[in-house]
Amino acid sequence: MAILTTRTLGKNGPEVSAIGFGAMGLSYSYGKTDGEEERFKVLDRALELGATFWDTSDVCSFHFHKSNL
Repeated sequence: MAILTTRTLGKNGPEVSAIGFGAMGLSYSYGKTDGEEERFKVLDRALELGATFWDTSDVCSFHFHKSNL
């Protein structure tokens, strides 16, 4: 059940959630992180809520590789 509104990027771009999901909290950036199972629970919930625009910069994925997404 998606509850986030969406927007189209550019004229013909993909439709993504108006609010992005920053993945920095899944990495080392804010201190100790839980294991990968907990990280996947967070990602699953974000997707359930309709978050389809995820920020996965190189800094965010130091310990949690983008291939996990």
